[in-house]
Amino acid sequence: MTRIKQGIALSLIVAGAALGACSDNTEPNPCDPFEGTWNATTFTYTLLDGTVIDVRSQFGASIQLVADDQCSYTGSAVIPPATSAVDLSGTFTLGDGTLTLNETNVPTLSQTFDYTLNGNTLTLVNEDSGIDVDMDGTEEDATLTIVLTRS
Repeated sequence: MTRIKQGIALSLIVAGAALGACSDNTEPNPCDPFEGTWNATTFTYTLLDGTVIDVRSQFGASIQLVADDQCSYTGSAVIPPATSAVDLSGTFTLGDGTLTLNETNVPTLSQTFDYTLNGNTLTLVNEDSGIDVDMDGTEEDATLTIVLTRS
């Protein structure tokens, strides 16, 4: 092989290796679909007897989250009996059909939910939640459902 052919062959090998090293990661970022500003449109507890407590409409609860593509979020919430907003901050992790909130400021929101994401609607359901309906210090078993809409 002549020096020119050897030089071209070596250049092609180096270029191929460089392109291979710079190729995009084909693994999608699992946090990307959750990026955006989310507002709770539904916030309910369903007791074992079927009674539905709509915390949002009955008690003025609200949640707004701003999620980034790194599985972290900030936001604010009014969770009764509180009447003023608290800051939210934390991360979320994704499992097989589950989303776990790891909330720093409001530990009661640190829960694992079954979730569905359909376009701009995120539905979170925790069948192992509870709420102290009669304010006796004991939570009654309930299913927590939060529906968030991306704006």
